[in-house]
Amino acid sequence: MATRAIVVGGSLAGLCAGRVLGRFFDRVTVIDRDSYPAAAADRTGVPQGRHVHALLARGRRELERLFPGFDPAMRQRGALEIDFGWEVAALRQFGWLPREPSGITSLFASRAMLETVVRDRLRTLPTVELIEDTAVVDVVWSGVDGGRRATGVRLRSAVAGTGRELAADLVVDASGRQSRAPEWLRAAGVEPPAETVVDSLCGYSTRWFKAPEPERWPSEWWWKGIWIDPLLPAQRTAGVLFPVEGGRWIVTLAGIGGHYPPGDEAGFTAALGTLRSPLLAEAVRLAKPISPVYGNRAMANRFRHYERSAEHPAGFLAVGDSVCAFNPIYGQGMTSAAVCARILEDSLERLGPTARELPRRFFRAQARFLRDP
Repeated sequence: MATRAIVVGGSLAGLCAGRVLGRFFDRVTVIDRDSYPAAAADRTGVPQGRHVHALLARGRRELERLFPGFDPAMRQRGALEIDFGWEVAALRQFGWLPREPSGITSLFASRAMLETVVRDRLRTLPTVELIEDTAVVDVVWSGVDGGRRATGVRLRSAVAGTGRELAADLVVDASGRQSRAPEWLRAAGVEPPAETVVDSLCGYSTRWFKAPEPERWPSEWWWKGIWIDPLLPAQRTAGVLFPVEGGRWIVTLAGIGGHYPPGDEAGFTAALGTLRSPLLAEAVRLAKPISPVYGNRAMANRFRHYERSAEHPAGFLAVGDSVCAFNPIYGQGMTSAAVCARILEDSLERLGPTARELPRRFFRAQARFLRDP
C-alpha cells in the first residue's frame, strides 16, 4: 500500500522536511495557505521575510546537502558571501571590532529568493507535490488514550471555499510561530506541550534601498555590511545594513525593552542619525529608498517542549518555528530548520517512517539540538 506524508506549511522548515520525507514515503504533500509567487516575492505567511536574513555556514552546508546545487544557484542569482570578521564594519559594546578574516562566510539574500531556489528544487522531485491557497484546519486522529494516531488532515481551499480530508501516515507541522498544533492536540484529548517564552520586547523597522553605484562610494568604505550596537543602557537602538541580490541594501533598526524603532519614513531616517556612529546614516544618504518602512514586533523566543510531553501521538511531528521560534535578531532560524531536517532524516533512518516510537525519539533528539543550536 502506498504511503503518504503531509507537511503543514511550505516555508523553509516545511520545504526541508518535505525533501527528507520524499526519501521515505511514496508521496509527500506540502500544504500552504499562501500562493507561491511565480518569481521571488514576499509572502504574507512569512512576516519576517522583508527583514535581514543571513544563512549561516552550517545552514549553507545542510541546504546544499538536501538540495544539491542550491549554493551555486543562490550565488548565480546574486546572493552575497560575507565574512563577518573581515567584511563587516561592526561597532559593538566596547568599540569597533578589529578586522580579521574568519574563513567562515554567511550567505545574504532576500528570504523570497532563498525560498524560491529551494522550492524550485523540491518541485523537481516526482513524489513531492505542493498545494497552495489551502489551510489545514484540523488534524484527523484515531484511537484513544495512549494509542492516538494522526491519520490525516482537514483542508479548506481559500479559492473555492470548500473543505476535504486528506489521509496520511505521517503529519508534520511546519506552520510556524502561529501553529495551531497545541489546540489540535487539546481537541484530541492530548495535553499540549509546555512552553518556555523569553521576550525581550524587541522590535524591528526595516527599509530597502538601492545601493549607490560603486564610483560614488567614498574610498574609505571597505565594508560589505554594517552592524552598530547601542551603548547600553543609555541607548537602546541598533542598526544594521546588509546587501542582497539586485544591488540592494536592507537597512534595519532594532530596539529592545519595548523601545521600538519608528515605523514611519521620517522617523526611520531621524533614528538613523541617533546611532552611535554616523556610518550607517551616511551610507543611506547616498542610497535611494525603494520601499516603505516595514515593522515586526512579534519577536519573542518561544520553545514548545514536545520532548517533555507525557503522550506522543503516533504519526504526528513538528519542526521549525512550530517547535522553537527564535528571536530573528539571532539569525539562527533558517539554519536551525535545515539542521532539524537532518535530525528528522536520521530518526527516520533509524526507526522507520511509521514507527510508534518515532515522535518521542525525534522530539528528544531535536530538543537536544535546539537547546544549544
